[in-house]
Amino acid sequence: MAQREPQDTARAEQEAHKIAKGVAFCLATVVGKYAAYPQVDETTFERVHQKITAGLIFHCGRSLGNFCQELRAVISCPVGELIRPENIVDANGNPKEFDETELRLIALSDVVRSGSRLSSSMFREMLTGVLSWDAPDRRVILNTLTNIVRGS
Repeated sequence: MAQREPQDTARAEQEAHKIAKGVAFCLATVVGKYAAYPQVDETTFERVHQKITAGLIFHCGRSLGNFCQELRAVISCPVGELIRPENIVDANGNPKEFDETELRLIALSDVVRSGSRLSSSMFREMLTGVLSWDAPDRRVILNTLTNIVRGS
């Protein structure tokens, strides 16, 4: 296996930090705006942003590149390969059906949860904040996260 040049490694680490910061900022903004629409609830934003950022830096550390690879995999894999949430029912008690956007947002949120080791309650708050928007808004959120992860 070929050795990476030091400047390539440094560039990859810098890109990984940029992606992690962008994802944390985007998710914190979405959840903060959900908490106080149409404004952003600064307290919620700060709390969510701090938890995600601190968790990623502390728990991922040198493996931040692996975290970014997981995000890229979720974005690019066929929707049929994404894990479907189980035991979630709609208001009528029927199993909830998720569209492609929701499945990708759930999978991306799960990668963030895992990478930053969010508590169950923080993960629930983040996921609720992301999925509670209308379908067009969820598509914008997913497109924004996709652009961040791809470096667009």
